[in-house]
Amino acid sequence: MKCPRCGSSEVRPLVHEVYEGVSIDRCPACRGVWLDEGELKLILDSREMVFSAEFKTQVLTTSNTLISDAEKKSIELCPLCGQRMMQMNWGFTSGVIVDRCVGHGIWFDADELERIQAFHEHWSDRNRDEGFRKDIADQLKAEEVRFEMEQKTLDQRLSVLMGQRRGFVSRILEKIGGFFLD
Repeated sequence: MKCPRCGSSEVRPLVHEVYEGVSIDRCPACRGVWLDEGELKLILDSREMVFSAEFKTQVLTTSNTLISDAEKKSIELCPLCGQRMMQMNWGFTSGVIVDRCVGHGIWFDADELERIQAFHEHWSDRNRDEGFRKDIADQLKAEEVRFEMEQKTLDQRLSVLMGQRRGFVSRILEKIGGFFLD
């Protein structure tokens, strides 16, 4: 298979290798990676590769970039069908511009796959943490509602007891009052 970026095929075609448990095709010249349709999801879900906080920060500081003029002028052809691939900012805000052939796969220039993994890992961890915080908040709210219901029940019981007590005191006062009036 011919490299969409540098055109290397006659001397060194894309080489099959296993990355994150997935068989990928890498160009030995430019280090770009071709993933067949569906393989990116498998790689992102596997999370075998651990990225440092520094690398994640570097990736996040370069996110939200637009497609550069040089990238816009660059035309990559799908190594499977030969059609021009569509350029896209992966995840809309990653700043990693990949080339995609719908139905066939995605081309990543050198280090772009790792950058996408770090970007994805950061946001999925953050969403998981926010989900955990939401679960805690929901549990606290449920406890608060339970406590308020118990408090209301206790207040009602106390009101009934106080009413009974007032009735008892009133009856005694009536008897005593009647005794003194005679």
